[in-house]
Amino acid sequence: MAIVRIRPLVAFLLTLATGAVQAADVRPAAPATDAVRLDDNAGQARDDDARATFDRFLEAWNVDDAAVRARLLEATWADDAVYVDPGTGEIRGRAALLDYMAALRGRFPGSRVELTSGIDIQHGRLLRFTWRMRAADGSLLVDGTDFGELDKAGRIARLVVFLGPLPERDDPSATADTAAAD
Repeated sequence: MAIVRIRPLVAFLLTLATGAVQAADVRPAAPATDAVRLDDNAGQARDDDARATFDRFLEAWNVDDAAVRARLLEATWADDAVYVDPGTGEIRGRAALLDYMAALRGRFPGSRVELTSGIDIQHGRLLRFTWRMRAADGSLLVDGTDFGELDKAGRIARLVVFLGPLPERDDPSATADTAAAD
């Protein structure tokens, strides 16, 4: 079944490679009828709101006062939001995240989380950014890349954390050699 679906694509790619299709013959696909279009001003406003939300959220990681942290999360974290990282798995809900943050602040007093990139935003609701956490003495504890999604109210609905640098890419020639030997 998959071969049937792939054949038209392979045929098209072959005709492109042989020059049978001119570049002018290749047109972008029409937008989906249910696609949401935002004018530039509305899109920029949503992006600015998303950045402000994440600025306040990151501030919550650096606050020792539990009441202030709770107020920051009330404004930025959806009631049923999900936080996922490699060490803890899934943390569901604001109260559970507050407990996790308090435990982390207790384990690393005086630590700071800081952005190491801008916040990249798609469609006013999907985000990614890089960050690092420094100990009170300034030494690096951990860094990572987060991917997030905002709900319709503009609060964080899901945040997925990847710690450390990306793994090295496997040598593709080694994989090809292994496959050829089989």
